[in-house]
Amino acid sequence: MPGSILRVKVDTAHPLAHGLRADTDVYFDNSPVFTLPSDAQARGLTAIAWFDGPTPLRSGWAWGQARLDGGVAIAEARVGSGRLVLFGPEITFRAQPHGTFKFLFNGIMRGAAR
Repeated sequence: MPGSILRVKVDTAHPLAHGLRADTDVYFDNSPVFTLPSDAQARGLTAIAWFDGPTPLRSGWAWGQARLDGGVAIAEARVGSGRLVLFGPEITFRAQPHGTFKFLFNGIMRGAAR
C-alpha cells in the first residue's frame, strides 16, 4: 500500500496519545504492522493505535487492506527500566503529520518524565 491515508483507532487514555482523537488518520507507505501476542499486557506490551476494521482507507489506494484488520500500528513496550515505542506509520511525513506529530512529541515528553 504505497502512500495512502488510513484510519486507526487510538487509546486516548494512554499518555502517548494525549491530545489525539479516538479515530485518527495516519500516513501509511508500505509501513510495518505489528501483531501482539495474547499475553501482551503481561509481557509489558501495549497497543496505542490499531486498525479496527477491514476498510481503513481514507485517501489513496489500497490492495489487501483487509489484512490490516486487528493489526497494531503503534505500540509501546517496557524494556528493562525504559520504554520502546514502535511507530509503524509515517508519523512525521510532510503535511499529514499535523494530526500525528503528537505521537512523536508525546513520546519525547514521556521519555523525560519520571
